[in-house]
Amino acid sequence: AVEDRVAGLDVGADDYLTKPFAFEELLARARALVRRGPIARITPFVVGDLSLDPASHEVIRGGRRILLSKTEFALLQLLMRRAGQVVRRDAIIAEVWPTEASVEENTLSAFISFLRRKIDEGHAETLIQTVRGEGYRMGDPE
Repeated sequence: AVEDRVAGLDVGADDYLTKPFAFEELLARARALVRRGPIARITPFVVGDLSLDPASHEVIRGGRRILLSKTEFALLQLLMRRAGQVVRRDAIIAEVWPTEASVEENTLSAFISFLRRKIDEGHAETLIQTVRGEGYRMGDPE
């Protein structure tokens, strides 16, 4: 089904071949992949004891795996990619919700709250810091 192909591509596959297939097509696709050369590995983002792997969509803090929604993952990835920098609220909204005509600022606040609950649960230090009047910063508590 289309959903299966989309899901496979979204989790990292670069091609999809449906059954039944011609063996010649499989070989041609394999040759095309070899011509692409080595594949650059996306390195995980790490802030303190929190890591986010964009390739596997895995988030771990303190050895505990954290399950996030698609939007929560996109938001956390943006903050971790720009760790140490203040990311303005309007910039976050534009990147996390690019196709939405208008997103309320309280929607962003709600998602930040969801993220804080999930990544900071059981930890003394919070990693997402609010910068009043500006936005948010992902920072190492140390």
